[in-house]
Amino acid sequence: MIRIATVLCLLLYSIPLPGNISAQGMGAQYVNEKGAPFVTYHNTSDLGYDVSNWCAVRDDRGLLWVGNSFGLIEYDGMDWRILESPNETPVYSVAVGKNGTVYFGLRSAFGRVCFDRCGNSKMELLSDRLPDDAPLLTEVEAIHVIENTVYFVSREAVCVWDGENCYVQPSSAPIGGTFKTGNRLFGQIFGTGLCELRNSEWQLVPGGEIFAEQTTNDSRIEPSEKIICLFQDRGKLMVATRLRGLLQQDGNGFRQVHDYSAVEDPLWMPTCAIHLPDGALAVGSTHSGICIFKPNGSVRTHINSTAGFRGGSVTAMYIDAEDVIWAALENGLLHIEWPGEALSKFSSARGALGQITAVERFAGTMYAGSTQGMFALGKRSRSNVPSMFRLLPNVRSTVYDLQRAGDVLLIASFHGVYEMNASQQLRRISSTGARVLHTVHGSTDTLLAGHHHGLYFLVRDGNEWKTKDISNSLEDFVLSISEDKTGAFWVTTVQFGARRLRIKAGTLDVITDVYGEEKGLTPGPSFVSTIDGNPLVVTEMELMAYDRKNDHFYPDTTFVNSFFSPLTDDPKFLREDNTGTVWMQLFESQAFGYADLHNNEREFHSAPFRRITGDVIAVYTDIDGSSWFGTNDAVYRFIPGASTPVPPSYSTLIRELYVDGKSLYNGDCRTQSDSVFCLSSDAQHITISFVSGNITLENSMMYQWILEGYDSTWSAPAQWHSAEYTALPPGDYVFRVRALRDPDTQNHLSSIAFTIPQHWYLQWWVLLLFFGGIALFLIIAYFRLR
Repeated sequence: MIRIATVLCLLLYSIPLPGNISAQGMGAQYVNEKGAPFVTYHNTSDLGYDVSNWCAVRDDRGLLWVGNSFGLIEYDGMDWRILESPNETPVYSVAVGKNGTVYFGLRSAFGRVCFDRCGNSKMELLSDRLPDDAPLLTEVEAIHVIENTVYFVSREAVCVWDGENCYVQPSSAPIGGTFKTGNRLFGQIFGTGLCELRNSEWQLVPGGEIFAEQTTNDSRIEPSEKIICLFQDRGKLMVATRLRGLLQQDGNGFRQVHDYSAVEDPLWMPTCAIHLPDGALAVGSTHSGICIFKPNGSVRTHINSTAGFRGGSVTAMYIDAEDVIWAALENGLLHIEWPGEALSKFSSARGALGQITAVERFAGTMYAGSTQGMFALGKRSRSNVPSMFRLLPNVRSTVYDLQRAGDVLLIASFHGVYEMNASQQLRRISSTGARVLHTVHGSTDTLLAGHHHGLYFLVRDGNEWKTKDISNSLEDFVLSISEDKTGAFWVTTVQFGARRLRIKAGTLDVITDVYGEEKGLTPGPSFVSTIDGNPLVVTEMELMAYDRKNDHFYPDTTFVNSFFSPLTDDPKFLREDNTGTVWMQLFESQAFGYADLHNNEREFHSAPFRRITGDVIAVYTDIDGSSWFGTNDAVYRFIPGASTPVPPSYSTLIRELYVDGKSLYNGDCRTQSDSVFCLSSDAQHITISFVSGNITLENSMMYQWILEGYDSTWSAPAQWHSAEYTALPPGDYVFRVRALRDPDTQNHLSSIAFTIPQHWYLQWWVLLLFFGGIALFLIIAYFRLR
């Protein structure tokens, strides 16, 4: 059913798998086509929580914890859960200790998250252990973990938890922002300046008095000049402030490194900042999104509305081990994959609308054809602004294919074929619509065109184009055209298999061979591509290869068996680009990537492309090595060699054991994960859900599992996040699951054990009593009869 649905989706727009492409490059990377990081917006109010969020952090299991106005939200990449605040105040701060314990700060209180043996969590208030004479706390706005000690910071005091006891270090002046760098803790003490906490006292750092802004009598009112970030760079303190930009400690004072003048927004007002691992500085603002600055002060990128930012003030930012920036907003939560330079996405927010059917570079400009028209990628007006696609006004119909023909670009559309020159001037050269265009033996003057009722030649004679119909009773919807190594053209259709066209040399006369059921191809939609010069046909059921000796199609064994690591399932998309690289997407897993060949063995590389979602329809490769992909709803650009973060390998998490409508295990209990859960002897339906811990890739993660005591082998890789069992016999079971992050790496195993006892009337002692009673009765009866 998945295969049929996928093919029908492609049939809706009759998208071809183009043949050989020829890159037209400019000799260097197209630096004006800057992409933007992947940005995902979560509206927490749509999840049933408050819209305002104040902080975020991830623990060592990969779970995200978000401080919300309703409580502490837990997110595993699939599901959201909330622990409601015990004193009904927002969670203003959150941190993770060395042992994985999650700590939180509220208004007038703070504490930690605890779990019971069934994985159920609760918020325990450590502030209840403070001495009776402790000062009244306002918002606990920061939590810092240094070694085994946790510091909870409010305006009035620093509360210290050493694992057993909780005590208070009051401050003589209001405490502003506090920052940890290494094992040192700094704070902006109003009226004093930038200080370091030493021996339970705030001591002024050299030159720190320039940050000694005064507040009003109300300690909750912040000064105008607030420190928003502090870090060390080559042994020197770096301080980012709200108004003066970035300053560096130099000797006994601070000097300005750069300000925020590179931001072309007169209303720019920073709210918070974080120092990124690559040296950049991410600064959030009140309404203008997030600017990421290079060390020299220039803007590297601006996460604004065109990049997926949804208005509102940025309240806090955090970068996790996967190089994901989590931005807490006053109206939601933002997920930014940094640096996002290897793979970038051009979706509807960046002008690419509809299903992208073709991508092609012409005269230095990248074009995308879609079901909503023709789009051109515009040049950036400023270095920090991502490029945008714009709709060309003269193409008003669905564009199915793009093909360069010398000094013009041919556009196959529903209403005909158009010619476009370098100045983007269009003229219609054929009133017959076209779904597929393919050059004949590399000629830019002769093309083969397929449409919804057959085939025709498109021939250029001087400045004019002529058509010649060659349908030969082929009244079928043409889906794809490809040329093999003999120069023959293979054409696939919706209903009647494939056709092989052999063009007589020096003429446009065609010999047509039909390949249907008698030649091994079943009726139905199919797509053809040429790999290593040989045609491969993707059908609804399987991948078919052509046997030239027997002139027949058979289920493919040569291509799929050429892979060093077996593919999880058959490919549904195949394309060999002009460099000889084979691009492919698999049916069941939707994994997309390229297959390279070494010593007659192929290897499938899909890890860099895990963020590509939907069906890949078109591929184009630039001369500089950049590749472009058209999908159901976006254009993607991949730059080989660009920095690609390697996500950590978390242990797979079992999230729930659900039996007959009741949850017996709900979470991940670290200390008692070896507990055995005893189920009812009447248990019928058992569901075990799990996640990988890799939030960014969770929707495309593959899993394998086995139920020891029932299954004999591991399951086939699947994207399911749960395993179900019905009517298991009594016995002892251990369920094990592992996430497959990529073909060469798998996450650590996770397991959960349970037992299903026999019914009471089948217990050994019951049977012993029963049969013993019968034996005793027979003995007594025997002696009485005697």
